Amino acid sequence: MHPDWDVWSRFVVQGYQKALDLDSNRGSHPIEVPVSSPSQITQIFDDITYNKGCSVLRMIAEYLSVEVFIKGVRLYLERHAFGSATTNDLWDSLSTASSKDVKAIMETWTKDVGYPVLFVTEHKASSTIEITQRRFLQSGKALPENDEVLYPVYLKIKSPKGGISKERKLFSRTKRFIIGHTYKLNAGQTGLYRVSYPLDRLYSLSEQLYTGFLIPDDRVGLISDLCALVRCPGGTKARTSDFLNFLLRFEDETDFFVWSQILTSLHSVKIAWMFENVATRRALDLFQLRLMTKLLHKLDEKIWNFKPTDSYNSQSFKALLFANAAGYDPVQAVSSLLFDRFMDGDYDHLNPNIRKAVFSHVLAGENLSEVQVNILYSDFAK
Repeated sequence: MHPDWDVWSRFVVQGYQKALDLDSNRGSHPIEVPVSSPSQITQIFDDITYNKGCSVLRMIAEYLSVEVFIKGVRLYLERHAFGSATTNDLWDSLSTASSKDVKAIMETWTKDVGYPVLFVTEHKASSTIEITQRRFLQSGKALPENDEVLYPVYLKIKSPKGGISKERKLFSRTKRFIIGHTYKLNAGQTGLYRVSYPLDRLYSLSEQLYTGFLIPDDRVGLISDLCALVRCPGGTKARTSDFLNFLLRFEDETDFFVWSQILTSLHSVKIAWMFENVATRRALDLFQLRLMTKLLHKLDEKIWNFKPTDSYNSQSFKALLFANAAGYDPVQAVSSLLFDRFMDGDYDHLNPNIRKAVFSHVLAGENLSEVQVNILYSDFAK
């Protein structure tokens, strides 16, 4: 109904990321869980059920093609109208529509917990890459007893000349593939897995950011995966400094969803350093401001000037940038002006999209802690 909302790109930076974060915990649970009483149903309806569930349905729809997937769902509804059905009934209908064994692919994703990280080793002399899958856990490398599942992974490899290959798959622990000079796994971020590239490959991909090779969803995936791997002990040889240097390649970024992932990832880094010395935390704040400055200069007053003609995503983008531009002089000055007007009873000039951010910028300028800012904002909101 609203294609301009670009809901699937929004899903990639919201629901898909929630699924990846939650399902990388040891306390996660499968999508499909037997229940013995109605009260248990409400206990399992969480972000794993909804966001991981949506992610794997999106993954199989992409593999089968959306048209075939919808055909299978339609068949499923026709077969079981006015009756009850099981998960296997859905897989059977999708299999009939696609002539593929959907159950064999999907049972692992719905009945087992977790998802893999694919470690890529390049063999340039033979133009091949070796991919090894391991279960991804935020707390570190998975022990053998936690890493017994082999996930059916469709690699969806993108190359500049060959387009996207959907048929290459990794159902074993390790496999070699012939590959071109430039490639990216999990094109469009439709697969439920992370990718650990060699660091020089990441920097090679960063040179392709704005050539048309990588769509915004691909750029979101590169940022999200590297950040998660850097935070995970043993997830990659890359360090936090490598991740920050990688982010510097995005100074020319203008996409709302990519910036949403950049700022979310930076926030997670800041949280990891929350109890370190003030100089370190201040340096991270300055890094974020430096990264945003080029875009802020380009947009100037547009980020606080909301117009009725602005699209939904445009308003969201302005609000996102304004909220994360603490320390940027024009934003600080405008925040003070709007705050003063608001306190004088002029409510019309303070757009609701940035109201909390204005209060936060002003109160933070008084050297209040984040907790104090939130408490005071709550009082104002009432």
